[in-house]
Amino acid sequence: MALLVHTLLCLFDTDPVNGTYRQLFSVCWFPYSMVEMREFKSVAENIIAELVAKCRIGPTDITKAVLETAAGVRMW
Repeated sequence: MALLVHTLLCLFDTDPVNGTYRQLFSVCWFPYSMVEMREFKSVAENIIAELVAKCRIGPTDITKAVLETAAGVRMW
C-alpha cells in the first residue's frame, strides 16, 4: 500500500525539482517499522487533504479508511 500511495502522491507534487511531497515523506520513507508506517499515514493524510482542497483528487479517491485497511489485492 505504501509504495503505491507514495508513488501516486509524488506524481501530484507541484515542485518536481525540489520534491515538496518527497521532503515531507523523507522522515518516514520507506516505512520499515510500525512507527514509520504510522508517520507515513499521517503525512499521506495531510497531503491528500491538501490535494482534495485544491480539487486535484476527489474526496473519495483515497480516504483514511483506505490507508488503514488497504493491503494486497484490496488496494488494487
